[in-house]
Amino acid sequence: MSRQSGVVYKYFANRFVEWLARRGVDPAAASEDEIARFVEESYANEFTRIVALYGIRAMYLERYNRLVDVTNMIKRYPSLYRLQTYIPSDVIADVALKAQPMHGSMVALIYEFALRAGEVGLLEVGDIDLARKRVIVKRENGMITELPIEDGWVYETLVRYLSQMPPHRYLYPSRKGGGYKHDTVWKIVKTTFKERGVDATPKTLRFSRMADLIIRGVSISDFMMWAGIKSQANATRIYETIFETLIPAIR
Repeated sequence: MSRQSGVVYKYFANRFVEWLARRGVDPAAASEDEIARFVEESYANEFTRIVALYGIRAMYLERYNRLVDVTNMIKRYPSLYRLQTYIPSDVIADVALKAQPMHGSMVALIYEFALRAGEVGLLEVGDIDLARKRVIVKRENGMITELPIEDGWVYETLVRYLSQMPPHRYLYPSRKGGGYKHDTVWKIVKTTFKERGVDATPKTLRFSRMADLIIRGVSISDFMMWAGIKSQANATRIYETIFETLIPAIR
């Protein structure tokens, strides 16, 4: 566990102890039902919930030598955390290559660069340099990164789309001006995958890419760059959560 995550974990553990104290419960005797109730009542965001669970788990190991099995807790209390669907890259590639050029290139870019739905509309034609095989990725959080396009299916979808795209500033131009909006991107991705019998959203593709990066063993700094995450503490928590909770199921 990293130093940054250790500090965050202690925060959630302390909040849990305070919550128990208000109810007159000794932390050493707290049940998994009480842990689940605390997390559900205190946090709405699913990722925050999983980090809170790991914080409480760390506290019990350190103070009481007691193991709180987070994976089993998630199975017992499904409302705590709905695991994101992981889609293998070969399935994503197959969908992208069989889709119409615009939709296929969008799927490829969202996966390859772990784009958030709102970041798709920020892409301009000038950001794609096929000759140098580079893409300038602009993030909603202000990050701007130049990343390589590897030979293969992602490059192929871009060549196919750009070769037939009418001149325009934005890569995915909206009729109202600017690039596609968040809702339009979600609709296109869901429909494109549904046509192939797969349930997916832009969030699914982003998660799948982050999981694949972790499986490859990339460093935290590279993970931050490819996933477009500014804060090292946030990146570390996401990295560790996916690694500890989801990678075993994927493998």
